[in-house]
Amino acid sequence: MEMANSFRCFMKDFEGREQSLKLLQYASFLASVLWNSQTLRKRAKKLALNLAVVRKALRLGMPFKNLLEILTRAWNKPKTWTRGLSDVFGVAFYLADHCLYFQRVGLLKLQPESTRLMLFDIVRNLSWVLKELFAILATALEMHNLQKLMQKLVRVIQRDSNQALNSTEYRNLGVKNDLLVLEMIRSILDIPVAIYFLDKNKLNAGVVGVLGVLSSAVGVARSFKKQTLT
Repeated sequence: MEMANSFRCFMKDFEGREQSLKLLQYASFLASVLWNSQTLRKRAKKLALNLAVVRKALRLGMPFKNLLEILTRAWNKPKTWTRGLSDVFGVAFYLADHCLYFQRVGLLKLQPESTRLMLFDIVRNLSWVLKELFAILATALEMHNLQKLMQKLVRVIQRDSNQALNSTEYRNLGVKNDLLVLEMIRSILDIPVAIYFLDKNKLNAGVVGVLGVLSSAVGVARSFKKQTLT
C-alpha cells in the first residue's frame, strides 16, 4: 500500500512525469540510432521528437518557478551563490526552450534555418551546460553542509536514545542526502548530452542516447525517492 501511495504521488509530481517522458524520449532516440530497420528507425526518431515537444509544453511557466527560487534565496541571504547561478541559467534555458516550442507549434514565425532560431538553440543548450555545471557545485556544497548536520544530530541521538523525533529527522536528512547524490549524478550525465546538441559532431549519437536514458532513469529514481520524505 505504501509503495502504491508513493507511486501515485510520483505520478502527480511534475518532475516525476517530466522525467518519465524524458526516459521514453531518450529510449526512442537510442532506438532510432541502434535499430537496423530503416522504417523502425524513422518511427523511433519521430516518437522521440514528439515526446520532446510534449516535454516542452509541460515546461511552460518554469522560468517563473526559477525566478521565485532566486528571489527566495536572495531574501533568505544564502551562504552560497552557485545554486542561484544555476537557477539564472535555468531561466535562460527555459525561455529559449519556450521560444523554440512556440516556433514548432506556429506561434512564433521563424524560418527553420533563420539566425534567430539558431541563436535560441545555442542559448538553450549553452545555458543547459552552465546550469548543470553550477548545479554540481551547489549540490557538492549542500552535501557537505548536510553531512556536518547529520554528524551533529548523531551525537545528539547517541546522548539520548529516546530522541525519537531526532531519529526521524536523521532519516529525513539521509533521504535528502540521497536526493542530492542522485541530482549530482543526473547533472553529470546531462552535460555531455547538452554538449552534443550544441555540436553534434562532438559525440557519438549512440553514446548520447545511453547517457540520456541513464540520466532520465536517475531522474525518475530521484522523483520516486522524494516521496519517502516524511
